[in-house]
Amino acid sequence: MSLLKAAFGFFPGLQQVDSRGNDALHPGLGSCPSEFHRAAFTNWETQIADILKWVSNEKESRGYLQAVATRMMDEMEALKQAGAQSPGGPKSP
Repeated sequence: MSLLKAAFGFFPGLQQVDSRGNDALHPGLGSCPSEFHRAAFTNWETQIADILKWVSNEKESRGYLQAVATRMMDEMEALKQAGAQSPGGPKSP
């Protein structure tokens, strides 16, 4: 299955079936004689793959940053508790 068809799998209303019963985004596009159209669809598929990779990288980065923020909050809480438990309480300048 091509990335283009996989991407449109999320939108079943956009996918159509041609006269031979093959899945196609538009009737006859799979057998389009124009080299320009083939190149355009290849370019489109490449762009969709790039976007999907970018989204995946963004999700991974967001997860990493969330883990760092959680760790920093935990360390701040530990420092607050350590300061509150020290003799004389927290000191201000």
